[in-house]
Amino acid sequence: MNVRAAIYSHLSGYAGLTALVSKRIYPGVLPQNCPYPAVNFFLVSSDPVEVMGGPSGMDIPYVQVSVRDTTIDGAAAVADQVKAAMRSTWGAWGSATVHYSGLRNEHDLYEPETGTFHIALDFEITIEE
Repeated sequence: MNVRAAIYSHLSGYAGLTALVSKRIYPGVLPQNCPYPAVNFFLVSSDPVEVMGGPSGMDIPYVQVSVRDTTIDGAAAVADQVKAAMRSTWGAWGSATVHYSGLRNEHDLYEPETGTFHIALDFEITIEE
């Protein structure tokens, strides 16, 4: 299982988040005409963990999870659920094992073309596949 599949499995199984966005959680770009609120995420970078000069089977990916909604309050409510999901549950995310997941940055944006509020959440994860 790759990191994208692990994150998708974890987020789509978190009841507090799916209560707000249903199944609108996407790796990569949102589908055209996607209803809001919605969540998508991108792998920003990934650093392999080396042990004694060789691969350890662990990586430290940096992931941006983006929340979009038509109101800032709606986006903030979804962002709170994403943060709760990503920070509180370590262990099995699908068939991968997460040893750490922490929020590194959060910023609010507004997208005038779509009239949506966008909250970008940057996470650092330590994952073993």
